[in-house]
Amino acid sequence: MAGPLGRLRQRMARDWQLRQLRDERWRFLWDEPPPNEWVSFDCETTGLDTRNDEIVAIGAVRIRGQRIMTSERLELLVRPEKKVLSAESIRIHRLRGQDVEAGLPAGEAVERLLRFIGPRPLVGYYIDFDCAM
Repeated sequence: MAGPLGRLRQRMARDWQLRQLRDERWRFLWDEPPPNEWVSFDCETTGLDTRNDEIVAIGAVRIRGQRIMTSERLELLVRPEKKVLSAESIRIHRLRGQDVEAGLPAGEAVERLLRFIGPRPLVGYYIDFDCAM
């Protein structure tokens, strides 16, 4: 989508999204991103069903140019509402019920993640799944 037509299309989409924004606290998400910066993030979950499973951990790190900024990272444990972690999910991410019981409520964790990301583009492995969660 490069070129003048692509940029016009992006601006129009951004303007439409801002008009739909109901909570002004999140307007910064549409700011111009810092040049040459991205955020890589990953979620650990209770399973692979985006409708019924829950997030139990979120990790994110900023990337600037070709450097992973390990000092600029976010690591959050999230307390699942159902409090049920399958043996399979524990085997994958090694987080048990007692590990996440003191975690943040999901809404608060997502707010912190959005503030950490800001307007930066996202990168990640199987990121569609993480975003859907």
